[in-house]
Amino acid sequence: MHPSDERTVRDAPAFYCLLQLLASHPLPGADIASRLRRAGVLTEHTGPVYAVLLRLRALGLVRPAGLPDGTRGYALTDDGRHTLEAFTRVWGASRLISADLVFLG
Repeated sequence: MHPSDERTVRDAPAFYCLLQLLASHPLPGADIASRLRRAGVLTEHTGPVYAVLLRLRALGLVRPAGLPDGTRGYALTDDGRHTLEAFTRVWGASRLISADLVFLG
């Protein structure tokens, strides 16, 4: 396995958790980090969230988005939505991810 493939496999759960959080509407990075902290998934350090968001952006799965309150956030691209849908079809995990994250909404 190529080292970049290993990284992608290692990062896949984080990718899909963030895509799931963004599935219903755009969110600022700070809100994503806050929701993950409340779920016990993230400690006080927000760096990993932004690193994953940057990677998702580089892959074309999320994009910067203006929010109604004038702040900046992230939104799924069409490719991001298709990727999340494919993950859900292949793994049947949407309910698991949603159940874990629903209280974060």
